[in-house]
Amino acid sequence: RHYPAHDGVAVMKALGLLEVLVMPLRYGDRLLGILEFHSQQVGHFDAGQMPVYQALANQVAVGISNILANEELVAREGQK
Repeated sequence: RHYPAHDGVAVMKALGLLEVLVMPLRYGDRLLGILEFHSQQVGHFDAGQMPVYQALANQVAVGISNILANEELVAREGQK
């Protein structure tokens, strides 16, 4: 409804998805990506649920940050 020309809207409609909730994946001051939740029901996401979705996004961000830190360590060890 807000971005009808976005390419993803046609895909969502084809899949019967009517709503999307997008949460940022942040670790510290670094934006790692986004986490999307989709629903086939209008009004599925409400403000009372946002802390749960934010907590889930935070945990995903911590996991991604840990993976990135591990990959950096492995790369450094490979340079020795």
